[in-house]
Amino acid sequence: MDTAVTNHPAILTFQPSAVSQTLTGSYRQDGFSAQAVLSPLSIYVEVSGGTAYRDTEELVSDTSLLLRDGSILPAVDLIFGFTGGGSHNTEDAYLSSADFTSQFQDLLDVSQVAAVQVGDIQIPLE
Repeated sequence: MDTAVTNHPAILTFQPSAVSQTLTGSYRQDGFSAQAVLSPLSIYVEVSGGTAYRDTEELVSDTSLLLRDGSILPAVDLIFGFTGGGSHNTEDAYLSSADFTSQFQDLLDVSQVAAVQVGDIQIPLE
C-alpha cells in the first residue's frame, strides 16, 4: 500500500551507509610515511619519504588488503583502473612520493579488513 509522506512536493536525500563505513590508517617510520583510506566503494593509498616504486602502477600492484582471518586480497583483483601520480627524486628513477585512488568492482565489506598492506608495510585501519 502506498502512503503519502507529505501533502506537498518534497525532496528526499539519501546518503549511502558506505560513507559512514570509511576506515583510515597511517604508518610512519624513519622519514617514510604511508596512509590509506578504505570505504566499501573505493581505496586511496599514499606513500612518501622515498619509495621502491618507479611508477604508480608498481604501487598499485604492491598493494593488498589484509583481512581479519589472515587472508590477503591483492588490490588489483578488486579494483578497476586507477588515478594517481607521483614525484621523482632527482638522484634516481624511484618515486619520492606516490598515491592512487580506485573504485572497487563490487562493494567491499570493510568490517573484514584489518589493514592495507603496501609491500612489507602494514597500515592498520580504524
